[in-house]
Amino acid sequence: MKKLLITLFALTTTVFAAEGWLTDYETALAKAKEAKNPVLVVFSGSDWCPPCKKLDKEILASTEFREAMKGGKFVPLFLDFPRQKEIPAEQKKKNEALSKKFNITGFPTVLLLDADGKTLARQSGLRWQSTKEFLEWIEKSVKKD
Repeated sequence: MKKLLITLFALTTTVFAAEGWLTDYETALAKAKEAKNPVLVVFSGSDWCPPCKKLDKEILASTEFREAMKGGKFVPLFLDFPRQKEIPAEQKKKNEALSKKFNITGFPTVLLLDADGKTLARQSGLRWQSTKEFLEWIEKSVKKD
């Protein structure tokens, strides 16, 4: 059973990687510095949190959002806090440390960070009704800086 869970997590991680999502904070910051773009961080309870599942299904998995990711206007970072699937211990430890660093108290929480890790914008819960609203929030938040 444990092997099955690890395999399922690996497949999920592979899907995020295939979609362009990073799962390592330091790598995301390095890419943001190189590209001179902000980091879009999604803190998610992907397998248990109803608003997280809705965000993923209705916004993050949308064609419009995927095209925006390909457009390179931000560096996407997905930090998961699953309850039913296992993630590697090192990844779990890093995610928990980042949760504390950014004072994450609910899921989903979405942050926009500059390339130095400074918070530009923050939203908790599912505040967007559409991908268009989500992308507009990102654009407006980046322009504030």
